[in-house]
Amino acid sequence: MSSRLTQRSTLWVMLLGLLACASTGCSSLSLPAFKAPSVPLPGLSDASGDPSYSGLEGQTLSASMTAESYQKIKQAKAQNAVVLQVQGDSVPVRLLPLPDGSRSVFVSELLEQTGLQSRLGSRTQAVLHRPSPDSLTGIKMEIELNDNGEGIATACDYALRPGDRIVISKAETTGAQELVNMVLRR
Repeated sequence: MSSRLTQRSTLWVMLLGLLACASTGCSSLSLPAFKAPSVPLPGLSDASGDPSYSGLEGQTLSASMTAESYQKIKQAKAQNAVVLQVQGDSVPVRLLPLPDGSRSVFVSELLEQTGLQSRLGSRTQAVLHRPSPDSLTGIKMEIELNDNGEGIATACDYALRPGDRIVISKAETTGAQELVNMVLRR
């Protein structure tokens, strides 16, 4: 009797299995295709230089983001101001107030009023970092120069908001790149 009971239970299990296969098809288990990671694995290459790499300790800060600039950003948000960070200047981090009301101030106006417009040349680069809850350093927005190397391109002349951080530094270009840029501008 015991063997007959086990045969029946085995038969029922097989019948249920066949029924399950028939209702879902032969491949009831679908596995995702293998996808290689987009970030190089540590130890296989120098991933620390990769901007998309984030280590176990979390997000890494850019060289321009210092404790002083972080405090100034918090202060700028509270005081309706922007942070101007000029690398290599005697006062590297400044807090500049925005006008009250609905008047917008653009990057080109700020650089002109601070006297930095004359210093902007082909060997200078500017970046606007806009505060974001998802990023400690903010959203990086490149500021490009006009084709003649003077002034800011209209598409990159952003309206400033409280807490914005503008970083101005020397461009990392070689003499050959400068020569090509000069020829292309003419």
